[in-house]
Amino acid sequence: MKATRTWCNNKRINPDHLNLEIRQIYIWLISKDNKVAIVTKSNGDSQFPGGHPEKEESHRETAQREVNEETGLDISSYISELSQFGYYLVEEDGVQYLQLRFLLKLPGNGQTFPLSVNENSDEERPVESAMWVDLLNLPNYILWTKDLVEYKDVMDLVLNK
Repeated sequence: MKATRTWCNNKRINPDHLNLEIRQIYIWLISKDNKVAIVTKSNGDSQFPGGHPEKEESHRETAQREVNEETGLDISSYISELSQFGYYLVEEDGVQYLQLRFLLKLPGNGQTFPLSVNENSDEERPVESAMWVDLLNLPNYILWTKDLVEYKDVMDLVLNK
């Protein structure tokens, strides 16, 4: 059965979704010059840094750990700026769960923050590379972002402020 995903443009999880498992957390890292950090997995798919929360780990702790593992960046000094801007309600094989989306605007240009992979190679699909791409050109690297409301929401948050 194919999974269905419904975008919820909320800074908080809806009360009727609070009891659902959060299976994934992804982070949009945006530099001052509007570059976004993306990672490429061993199967060639590109995505945003992120992954599965570990037991007893907060959302921010997951974001911080995953960003460090997949891009080599230590965002601990910027963690108070990390903000949830939405999430997906996913239904797969009759089970519902959540995928959270966070945004972190970094204070410098992309070149100020060199990226490198810091992930264990025993991951099922390990990250092979990390790079900065222009936010406006993101759909050239992650094709499925082109028509996403999520992408449009980030554009509004970053470019219209």
